[in-house]
Amino acid sequence: MAGRPAFSPGLADVVLESVATPAHAVPELSPRESEVLRLVVEGLTARQIAARLVLSPRTVENHVQRLLRKFEVPGRAALVRHAIEYGLA
Repeated sequence: MAGRPAFSPGLADVVLESVATPAHAVPELSPRESEVLRLVVEGLTARQIAARLVLSPRTVENHVQRLLRKFEVPGRAALVRHAIEYGLA
């Protein structure tokens, strides 16, 4: 293009910003949340996870609810999908 910019300055800013800023940042997880997430992805129930981690099922459910909020997803299936997409499982 004869050394001229291919984009207008405004469009160039939009393109560069979209590349520089990830669409969804990976939420920061505690070690316990990471463990619970890995076991949810494996398909374990709250009771099974609780037995494996020596926790109460209610504590596991609290961790799962916190993960759902952090990933901003409506349920376990979406949580599993996001975990796989982010390479956390």
